[in-house]
Amino acid sequence: MGPQPIEVGSTGERVRRRVTQLRKARRLTLVQLSERLTEIGR
Repeated sequence: MGPQPIEVGSTGERVRRRVTQLRKARRLTLVQLSERLTEIGR
């Protein structure tokens, strides 16, 4: 698949990627917070 003109599909794909990246980042932060809480609990 080569470069395609900007269309609704391409923009939707970008938004989808951004959302997935945000979800991954949020998940990582949640894991870090939970780990810190467990460390404090100890």
